[in-house]
Amino acid sequence: MLSINYLAVKMSYLEQSISELPHGNFGKYKGKQVLYVYYMPSDSKVCWSNNRRYCPETKRGNNMCMEVKKSNLLRNQYNLLLADWKSNYAGIPPKIQMPYKRQCKMNYEFFANSPENQNPNDSDNLLEYNNRKFRSKNEVLAAQVLDKMGIEYKVEPKFSTGTKYCYPDFIIGVKEIDKSAYVEIFGKMDDMDYALSNSKKNALYFQTGCRQGRDYIPFYSGDAKSFDVEAFEMQIRAWLELAAEEIVSQTAE
Repeated sequence: MLSINYLAVKMSYLEQSISELPHGNFGKYKGKQVLYVYYMPSDSKVCWSNNRRYCPETKRGNNMCMEVKKSNLLRNQYNLLLADWKSNYAGIPPKIQMPYKRQCKMNYEFFANSPENQNPNDSDNLLEYNNRKFRSKNEVLAAQVLDKMGIEYKVEPKFSTGTKYCYPDFIIGVKEIDKSAYVEIFGKMDDMDYALSNSKKNALYFQTGCRQGRDYIPFYSGDAKSFDVEAFEMQIRAWLELAAEEIVSQTAE
């Protein structure tokens, strides 16, 4: 179940996305499959009584079919979220003004423009998952949680402190909340030297203005052999809700 503010933001984001696409139904005309379009964002004259008919075999018709299928897919996602809302929350979802753009560095655009695999330090013990290389089993488990949640991520981007570089385990980005964050997986906190080293890494994030829980998410495991996937998912959900709460408080109608 999604938290109330993130669910409201996600639904408003889907509504906006659907409004930017044509709507239509597939049917038959003279024995051939056609697409009937009854809404076009660029043409207000198109409606149920004044629809447009397209042949999927033409280039224009094929492109229109792809747009309508995308619209239908988003509408199905919206209906599932609406059912989730009705099952868990009272009243109607608030209408959020979309698209929402953050006036800060750590937005979705920053994530999109961040190249991955920037760490120059080689390793002979890399683990492969989902066509990516990871330095530990815990990082693989974290990636699996992000995949399950539908969170976009990149591995080992470059983070500048102004005087040096470090390479976070992940940078994550969510378009509907226009937010990104660095994620570090600390997996040997029972090792005093390791814990001390990573407390210094935490300080680097703080010194550059990264806010813990908002721009930077550290996750601590008890040791290198244990990773609490439920706790990690809860931490990511808390980040989503916090970012969504900011949007709702600022833009809800």
